Amino acid sequence: MNSTNFDFARQAGATHLVVQLVNYMKEGNNSTLGENYLNGWGTTENQGNLWEYDDLARLKKEFESHGLI
Repeated sequence: MNSTNFDFARQAGATHLVVQLVNYMKEGNNSTLGENYLNGWGTTENQGNLWEYDDLARLKKEFESHGLI
């Protein structure tokens, strides 16, 4: 997520965001992603680290600076 993504969301008329903090496409476009959903899918660059309050607050502040909730 970056400023370009947030600006595009606003241009498209979005007012609110639902954020899922994993990177499903880290290994490229995978058309079989949904086939194994019971075993979990997606990877994260933050593996083994919990999100801290300050991380989430910083992310929220960034959303809000682009007029998003």
